[in-house]
Amino acid sequence: MPRRTRLYNRRLKGLPKKAPRLLLAVLLAVVAGAQSAAQAPAQPGKLFLWEAVGEKGKAYLLGSIHLAREDLYPLDEVIESTFARSEALVVEVDLNQLNEGALQLRALGAGIYGDGRSLESELSSDALAKLQSFLEERGVPFGPFSIMKPWLAAISVTAMETLRLGYKPEFGIDKHFLDQAERDGKPVSALETADFQIRLLSEFSEELQLLFLSETLDDIARIPDVVDELVTAWKRGDAKTIENVLLEAAGDARLKPLYDKLFYRRNVDMASKIADLLDSGGSWFVVVGAGHLVGDEGIIRLLSDRQFEIKQVSASGAASSLPKRVEALGAPYQAEERTLFSSEGLNSIPARE
Repeated sequence: MPRRTRLYNRRLKGLPKKAPRLLLAVLLAVVAGAQSAAQAPAQPGKLFLWEAVGEKGKAYLLGSIHLAREDLYPLDEVIESTFARSEALVVEVDLNQLNEGALQLRALGAGIYGDGRSLESELSSDALAKLQSFLEERGVPFGPFSIMKPWLAAISVTAMETLRLGYKPEFGIDKHFLDQAERDGKPVSALETADFQIRLLSEFSEELQLLFLSETLDDIARIPDVVDELVTAWKRGDAKTIENVLLEAAGDARLKPLYDKLFYRRNVDMASKIADLLDSGGSWFVVVGAGHLVGDEGIIRLLSDRQFEIKQVSASGAASSLPKRVEALGAPYQAEERTLFSSEGLNSIPARE
């Protein structure tokens, strides 16, 4: 086994706006919490769900919450019944087909310095001190982070914080419907691959990565407040607020390359693929990150510009009669807590050898 592979394997055994708005957007994760769900019961109004109709086919586009708490469920009955009527599910990435160990190795391969550089040598003294302080407060050693490239360190810090606050991918909307599709034998298609998303993050310039990490550290403490704002907007079908929160930093000229690549170019590609599905006929249930649907360059606007008939779907004001997600699958879902970004995992990554 090559030395580098052995080193990555040892690390995996131990690896865990300008602001949190930017970070949550880059994580491709709008998160929802149990407390917010309890405080904001469903009311008749709009859902974060759109119907797109073409001459041959129909698609329902649901803005995804990739990380959530269990109390997000049950969803509004309109969302569940719309999925049940659809012939196939379309997601950004098919999470049920991922080999998590192999994916983590690829993320490490793309996200770790291999040329003698480190965060100590690349970060400003102020940013370095903030990172070390953040990790110390959470009982995570700095050693594993020292060899990370800035993009992976920024993603790791934000993921650690969301996990610490109780937001988990196993309760995400995309995971919810992927598991239902698997149970029901419904066909599943993916618009992207996990490898593509890793390449997307790793190919940014060093300067942009350092800016990304520095501003993450400046505003990481605001994540809980931003999450509350996003949760409330998602539950109300408030696309404008989601746009303002997730895309606010897009006006910063320094960050324009990031938004162009992470959002706008991908929106064009995904809208084109969804248009092809509509032209092929059938009924499709499409789940993509909420930030991809909104704004003048979002998927909803792009499909409208292609002359598809678009309308936002109204809520029933009632929760689905389905049981909570974990019970609907037949047995409680036992999450694997030792992930790339868990504190348990990060604690056991050795420092640079």
